[in-house]
Amino acid sequence: MFRHGEGFTNWFCGSGVFFPGPLGMLITLLFWGLVIGMVIWLFQLIFTKSSGHTVMTTDNSLNILNERYARGEISKDEFQRIKRDLN
Repeated sequence: MFRHGEGFTNWFCGSGVFFPGPLGMLITLLFWGLVIGMVIWLFQLIFTKSSGHTVMTTDNSLNILNERYARGEISKDEFQRIKRDLN
């Protein structure tokens, strides 16, 4: 009845899809989009420098505040106000 290569290939989605039928191509494209997206995310995670993406902690913030006060960038009142806000 079907020759080799026929059957599910005529269901609007062609050959090479995981699920036959009209939604098969959509499901397949979503799957491969997810796989490609995860590979890109993994490469970004591995190859980006961690120094640009550090999370500021309270200790680090206090160190920066102390440095700014020592350089004279902020006044004593500003220093005390910001220090209170950080704690």
